[in-house]
Order: sequence, then C-alpha cells, then structure tokens
Amino acid sequence: MLKIFKRFNVVIGLAIASLGLFSGDAIAGTCVASSSCGPPRVQFAPGSRVTIEVVNLAPVPVYIQHVGMMYPDTIFFGEPPTILSGTTLTPNFSLLFWHYEGETLTANVLQPSPGVMRVEIRPGGAISGNNGIYLRNDGSVDIL
Repeated sequence: MLKIFKRFNVVIGLAIASLGLFSGDAIAGTCVASSSCGPPRVQFAPGSRVTIEVVNLAPVPVYIQHVGMMYPDTIFFGEPPTILSGTTLTPNFSLLFWHYEGETLTANVLQPSPGVMRVEIRPGGAISGNNGIYLRNDGSVDIL
C-alpha cells in the first residue's frame, strides 16, 4: 500500500511539472532591476555605532522614547529630524513611538548612507498603540 502511495505522489509531481503548472521562477521570487524589486534590506555591520534620524511625517505630535531615555520626547510634523545614537551591541538600540490618543502610526526605515538609519514615522498602520524599532546584534532592523 505504501509503495502505491509513493508512486502516486511521483506520478502527480511529474504530471504537474510536465504541464507547466509548477514554475521555478515563481518560487524563486526574482525581480527585474529596480522595477519590481522591493527596497534593499537595512543592514549595519555587527558591532557598529549607528546614527539614527527620526522624522515625523504624520500630521500629529508623536512621542518617542529609546533605551536610556527616562522620559519620552515629542516630535512634531515638519520639524528637522531628531538625531539619536545607537549601536548593534548590547544594549541594542530600540525606539518606541506613539500618539497620545492612539492614532495609528507606521514607520519606514531607510539607510541613506552607511552608519545612518532614518526612521520616518507616518500615519497609518494595522493597529493602534505603541510601535517600535529594534536594532539587532547582527545589524538587522526589526519593525515592531
């Protein structure tokens, strides 16, 4: 019975492949130049210091707080970027941002140059409440 089941799986697999229903290109997720590729992943060298620029692009005041900051700071729409310093070493840099009335916010994280992370806080997002950015030991960035 087991041999029949294995042969059935092989036959089905070969039939799907021969009919062109299974395409390796679709699985690979290739992209063409910059037209269909997403933005490059933000990555810093492990153990490096990082300058963080935080800019509020939402039309509401936004509170920000990072590790080592006792009280949150308020940033307003249209202000120049707030400059912070962080590292990929322990304690890793983490940033919380929120609106006092619970407006939904989201963040775009960019790397305009090596050693610089730009966090653009924008309106929108799936849920209200606190949002965060976390710089990991391996130099990658998590958006929470």
